[in-house]
Amino acid sequence: MKKRILLIDDDKDDAEFFEDALHGVDQTVIFEYIHDGREAIRKIMQQELEIPDIIFLDINMPFITGWDCLIVIKQQILLQQVSVIMYSTSNHSYEVTKAADMGADDYWIKPHSIKVLRNQLAALLNS
Repeated sequence: MKKRILLIDDDKDDAEFFEDALHGVDQTVIFEYIHDGREAIRKIMQQELEIPDIIFLDINMPFITGWDCLIVIKQQILLQQVSVIMYSTSNHSYEVTKAADMGADDYWIKPHSIKVLRNQLAALLNS
């Protein structure tokens, strides 16, 4: 069965970088992208999304933060089994702790190298 990955991130360049890395690891993965937290919450609440296997969630977005999106995601019965990985440029330890406390499954710092991201994604998809 094909894996489905959703990226919620306001930075289109980061999204393209992520998609390139992902499809460099596995071309069969279904990749979906939502450009901000407000749109993500709208689609979640109206059940306009196919349920993903993994959600990568940027923290610093306009309108609605990744933290607020995480709360909404974790409240949805249909999404409670979905892995959520906070995905940010910030490497502050308090944010890693906050992510775990709020129910995120992991916290990834956005890498600058596509090779590093591919290695991370390969490890995740093969686990």
